[in-house]
Amino acid sequence: MNPTCPPVLVVGAGPAGLVAALTLLQNGISVRVIDKDPNPRIGQRGPIVWQRSLEVFNFLNVPEVNDLGKSIPIFRSYKPGTLEPLTETLMVPAMEPTLTIPFHAPKVIGQQLLDVILRRHLEKFACSVEMGTELRSLEQSDEGVTAVLARNGILEAVDTKWVIGADGAKGIVRKQLRLAFLGDTREDLRTVLGDICFRAVGLDRVHWHRFGSYTGRG
Repeated sequence: MNPTCPPVLVVGAGPAGLVAALTLLQNGISVRVIDKDPNPRIGQRGPIVWQRSLEVFNFLNVPEVNDLGKSIPIFRSYKPGTLEPLTETLMVPAMEPTLTIPFHAPKVIGQQLLDVILRRHLEKFACSVEMGTELRSLEQSDEGVTAVLARNGILEAVDTKWVIGADGAKGIVRKQLRLAFLGDTREDLRTVLGDICFRAVGLDRVHWHRFGSYTGRG
C-alpha cells in the first residue's frame, strides 16, 4: 500500500486525461497519471480541435494549440473520374475574432503533437505520465478508492481519493464501475484516417480534396 499517492489518479493519458490532470495541477491539486501503453501513441487520430476546446486551452494557458494548429482548408470536390474542380466549400464562414468570440473556427492539430504539448505543460508541475502502467481493478469505500496497478508484471495497491477514467469507452474504469455505454454502431458510415505521404500532379496542400460521393458509392 502506498499512503503517499496523490489524491487523484488519472487513468488514460490521451487529451482528455492530460487536460484533466493539467486543470487539477493548476489549481493546486496533485495527480498521478498512468497509461497502459508502453509508449506514447503515434499518429494523428482525431485531428480537429473545435472552438469550445480552443477556449479551454486558452483558459489553461496552452497557446500552442491555437498557434500551431492549422486552419481548416477549403473543401474541393471534383467531377467523377477527373481532376476538374466541381465545388469549393468552407466548413465555417470566414470571420474575424472578437472579444466575445475569440475562436470562431476549429483548428487542425494531430493528437500526436497535442499530447506532446500537454505533457510539456504537466512537466512544469513536476508531473509525468507513467507509461506501461495499467489499472487492474478498483474498489470504492467511504474513505476513497483503492486501485491495483500493474507495471512490468509487478502489482501495486494504492489508496487515493478520486479516480478519473479517461481511458475511453472500452477502458477498464467504465467496466469496473459497470456503467453502460449507450449508442450503436453505424455499419453504413465509416471513416478511415491514415497518415499518408501522397504526391500527385494537380493536387495542392491548400485544399482538402474530396473524391466520390458521401451519399453513395463512387
